Amino acid sequence: MEIQAIITTITNVSIAIFGFAILHFAGTAKALTITYALSAGTGALASIIAVKREFGHVIKNFNKSLVRPVISATWPMAFTALIGAFMLNTDVIMLGWFKDATEVGLYSAGQKVVLLLYALPTIFVTSVFPVLSRLVGQNEEERVRELVEKSMALINAMAIPLSVGGIILGQSLIEFLYGAEFTAAATTFRILMLTILFTYAGGFIGNLILAYNMQRKVPLYWGASSAGNFILNAVLIPPFGAMGAAIATVIAQVMVNGLGWLMIRRVKKFYILKYLKNIAVAAILMGAASFFMDFAGVQVLINIFLSACLYWLILYFLKENLVSEILELVKRV
Repeated sequence: MEIQAIITTITNVSIAIFGFAILHFAGTAKALTITYALSAGTGALASIIAVKREFGHVIKNFNKSLVRPVISATWPMAFTALIGAFMLNTDVIMLGWFKDATEVGLYSAGQKVVLLLYALPTIFVTSVFPVLSRLVGQNEEERVRELVEKSMALINAMAIPLSVGGIILGQSLIEFLYGAEFTAAATTFRILMLTILFTYAGGFIGNLILAYNMQRKVPLYWGASSAGNFILNAVLIPPFGAMGAAIATVIAQVMVNGLGWLMIRRVKKFYILKYLKNIAVAAILMGAASFFMDFAGVQVLINIFLSACLYWLILYFLKENLVSEILELVKRV
């Protein structure tokens, strides 16, 4: 997993480097496509270098008896990834069907920022998974419960202030990133920021389902949520445009992550509300500070930095020790 993390980092850094370089000389859709192709190629090359020693053993160590169990264990996740990609792009495609390019552009402007924020909890969720999987395999149910509850609390400690801050500073942030002509995208962006409350927790729930070897049930609720998203887009986009697509996305995220949570709760009950009191207090105070700084005309990036510092400072004074407790638990394991 350390090698995978390095390769993923190389790929994404490549996207940034090639993106700035190519778009500096040619700001076209074709140039952006070339950027992704070069970045994917760089990531693929890094992968080949990382596992080159294994290639010579592929034929020698091939065991046909493993083909069926490997496919049986992995096809649900592959199918889920396919549905997930369909679900993420349905709204943009349907906006193109029912509305014009302006609506697509306004929606995409906010969506790209939100999709970027989706990556933030990935480092934590991925790093905790080996420990979580080991504890489940060893039937350490009490430790599993402790790790899940505190991990979910820490994820919410990231998601709640991001969602609150994004809603409050939505217009200032969109204008800073895209210019005043994209001000109309602020409402869509604010609605989409609500999805962070569900997707952050959903990533950890997905790993928990995998740890308990329940992945065969995942395509069913992902498929149902994807179908629901399609229907909601068809109903909401004609009258409301980009805002309707954003509302449909929020409802679909509630469905897919809510069903995942209900599924895992049948195996093991976890309680997270008791950890949210300090987080909610800190997020409310931070939100108030963000609002008044925005009203006073403080530059949006400075506002974000000061608000983030204030949020974690409040948690410190409230003696919230989630980070140190999780690190201590992982160290013990």
